[in-house]
Amino acid sequence: MSRPRNDTRERIQQIALRLFTEKGYDKTSLREIAAQLGVTKAALYYHFTSKEQIVESIMQDSQTAVDELIDWAAALSATPESRIEILRRLLNLVDTRWRPMIRFAQANQAQMRKFRDAEGMVNQIRRISILVRDPSGGPTEAYKALLAVIALFFAVTMPEQLSSEIGIGVDLPEIALDVATELISSRPREAREL
Repeated sequence: MSRPRNDTRERIQQIALRLFTEKGYDKTSLREIAAQLGVTKAALYYHFTSKEQIVESIMQDSQTAVDELIDWAAALSATPESRIEILRRLLNLVDTRWRPMIRFAQANQAQMRKFRDAEGMVNQIRRISILVRDPSGGPTEAYKALLAVIALFFAVTMPEQLSSEIGIGVDLPEIALDVATELISSRPREAREL
């Protein structure tokens, strides 16, 4: 039985991203990607005709996944539990979809300039931070929500050397989730002092 088209597309994306990260974008050919997949170059062309298409599809799929999370989260009631669940799901997306993409970007900075959609990512971060903040809170709560979302993205981009130097260790995503949860769950200092 043959693999579904989407499964093949995802395998191409995963293998290409791994090769682009290990060997470099410029030094990886479509022929090498096809060989790693165990298919002909013509079979690869059925899904993607260029390396650029592969990278653009990975970026688009990652952004679509975050947009789907935002749509799901927007339909929820703004309870403390739902806001924490949004953070959990965001961490999962960031860890599974964005981490490989960020590693690729770090290894291929010159090539990433033509692929970046910084405005789109900033907009997604802004929208998620609105969904996880306490709707009755003020500017302090809004800032804490933004920091909570950024903490999850930073958890997968923090250089290993930095995390080991400050003693965080390998559980950084879980630690980031704890910090993010605390940020959106705590009341502002003024309210605590009353």
